[in-house]
Amino acid sequence: MKLRVTYHRAADLAADDASQFHKGGLLVRVAPPPELALFAEVALEIVAGAERATLAAQVVQTAPDAIAVMFDRAGLVELLTAAGAAGADALDADPVHELVDEAAEAEAPSPAAAARGGASLARRIHQALHGNKDERAAILRDVNKQMHVYVLKNPQLGADEVLAIAKMATVGADLLAQIAARRDWASRPDIAIALVRNPKTPTGVAVKLLDYVTAGDLRQLAKDARTRTPIQQAARKKIV
Repeated sequence: MKLRVTYHRAADLAADDASQFHKGGLLVRVAPPPELALFAEVALEIVAGAERATLAAQVVQTAPDAIAVMFDRAGLVELLTAAGAAGADALDADPVHELVDEAAEAEAPSPAAAARGGASLARRIHQALHGNKDERAAILRDVNKQMHVYVLKNPQLGADEVLAIAKMATVGADLLAQIAARRDWASRPDIAIALVRNPKTPTGVAVKLLDYVTAGDLRQLAKDARTRTPIQQAARKKIV
């Protein structure tokens, strides 16, 4: 399994180095897959501009929306030095945390083709962050799920669009977990039930969202055979 964190701003990289890398760890903000075991060995890729480093890491803790890993910071020294020397920010955007689909990456274009697509990538990120509703919808149809997280940061994003995203089975579990982490969105019963019913939403996240669904939806979840067993059991307990 591979985890990736991409830094666009030098300040964000420096902040994580000071607060986390120096302690030999990092909190990767993605929903852990069900099969991930404590102390499992994973690959951690850190990307900063044109620099990247892949480290052997170990899972030391998991939460519904995060994986804590430990690693040897010595493997990052060259990247940190090069990124610091480069100075300028690649893009004014928050770091992107990903659970990498390695099978899909195996079919990725060559480095030369990727370099040619760099300008296009920056344009799509800008559209996700600042584009209109149609542009946001187009980004969410992009097979590159890395693009999807930027849509949630678009200030024009409305609750109706968040509801539509919550129902999508084509987006990643980490994106759904990020929606659930926003109290103003998750506390809406329509968004909460959409996330609970979405099979891509991490089970632990879905169980917590039961606090926000209506009594009628709770009863439906409790008796619907299609409901995931842990969610169904939690719904029954709440009814009782």
